[in-house]
Amino acid sequence: MRQANRIQVLAYIRRRGPVSIPQIAAEVGLSRPTVGRIVTQLIDSGRVRSDGQGEGDRRGGRKPNLVSFDPACMSILGVDIGAVRLSCALADLEGTVHLRLEQPTGIGDGIEAVMGRLTRMTDQALQLAPPELASRLAAVGVSAPGSVAQKDGRWIHFATLFPGIENVQIASRLEERLQVPTLVENDVNAALLGERRWGAARGFNHVLYVNIGYGLGAGVMVGGRLYRGASGNAGEIADMAMELPPTQGEESNEAQVRLESWLSGMGIARQAFERLGEELSAEEVFRRSAAGDPQCRALVAHVVDLVTLMGANLMAFFDPEILILGGGVSRSLSMDLLTSRITERLGRPARVVSSALGRDASLMGAVALALSQAERRL
Repeated sequence: MRQANRIQVLAYIRRRGPVSIPQIAAEVGLSRPTVGRIVTQLIDSGRVRSDGQGEGDRRGGRKPNLVSFDPACMSILGVDIGAVRLSCALADLEGTVHLRLEQPTGIGDGIEAVMGRLTRMTDQALQLAPPELASRLAAVGVSAPGSVAQKDGRWIHFATLFPGIENVQIASRLEERLQVPTLVENDVNAALLGERRWGAARGFNHVLYVNIGYGLGAGVMVGGRLYRGASGNAGEIADMAMELPPTQGEESNEAQVRLESWLSGMGIARQAFERLGEELSAEEVFRRSAAGDPQCRALVAHVVDLVTLMGANLMAFFDPEILILGGGVSRSLSMDLLTSRITERLGRPARVVSSALGRDASLMGAVALALSQAERRL
């Protein structure tokens, strides 16, 4: 009972502070002496801090002392392993980032070199952080591409970054080095967690997040919780087969493709090379399309058609409240156009929005992952 009361009081202070002991007692249904003892314990433990005095009543009574939650009572570290960059962010329990580092991933050097960079970067983050935060590290969250074993935080499959590499022990390596619990999550699932906590998915319980970047993947949230599927591979939409829409001037096109081979940064670059004989990035394809290049405009039109088909199919199946599109390719697309076209295909209104966290979605998802672990210690 005492622990339950403590949790209730701390949750109220965290949600509503700064507040006074009389306010807390009235709201949570505990006596003032009980609340007073709990608040004293929370101040002593560093979870709560004194926050000045409130206003007195009309009769000129003594002004009440106020208390508020101290988000710096613990710190958390989020790490994102991306195709291009490694990033880490040291944050407090409000998710406020106090220090951020990033460097090239260097995937061509191999997985061991990448892991070495990752561990050195986390060491550097703690060395550069304010001492009061570095000494209070409570948890680490890691966002990683591919399939992750939830039980022990292994990478089972590296998707397109390190094909054939399995069972790299990320969590155990970092836990041994940093001496705090470490959680690992698929990068797209992590992005969805970040959007739910601080971005476009706030307030929604049934969400689809589709990342169209270097590769292609989706995160699914049902009832406010990530849906992983029977084997943990829900959302692996890269292997979906899609029939290409007709190209301009053709009546039909019956070719079936692996979706990621078209709908991803690397897929767009490959198609551009096949059409134009030039090595272009997806970003350059969109830039040339906007400038009127007919070949690039046709390629972008195909991309928009595929996003429309994919989005309508996924929304018809999962019936989410909102579809969030993230990743570099998505940032080049018109959400208004996609909303209109997906709505037309579905036959009912569709809410389609761009990621609010942008390129930081997976990193902030890793922070959210660490935060969920740290909150268990409050």
